[in-house]
Amino acid sequence: MKTILLLLLFISTLFAELKVGDNFPSLVLIDQFNNDINISKLGEQRILFSFEKKTSLEMQEYLKAQDRNFLMDNKMVYISDISSIPSFFSKIFVLPQLRELTFSVALMYEKSDIEHQSKKLTLIKLEENNVVEIQFIDALNIDKF
Repeated sequence: MKTILLLLLFISTLFAELKVGDNFPSLVLIDQFNNDINISKLGEQRILFSFEKKTSLEMQEYLKAQDRNFLMDNKMVYISDISSIPSFFSKIFVLPQLRELTFSVALMYEKSDIEHQSKKLTLIKLEENNVVEIQFIDALNIDKF
């Protein structure tokens, strides 16, 4: 666990500089079921980050209405930043609620400096591990991306 936290801390400093044309850093996170989530290095991939409770809840509601394999079929990874939630609270309340979901939510326990906007998801599009686009989108309009 310490290794993962150190890796996340290191990666969070890389995110601060992330821009179109950069290589995406190696990233392994844990989901709500304690499964490793690896960001694919090959092909196309879309990574969705939520940094606020409201956008996270909106994204979860959207994904609940989709087919069970929506994320995988669309080559997407959904990452929720829960670093601002106290550890005790996340273990007692947040994780049990997330475990009721039928899809995987990769969790960021360490604060990241990745660019984001209020009330928006950050969408990073990768091709062959290169960042080709960074957008800020509404969770309710994800179909357009």
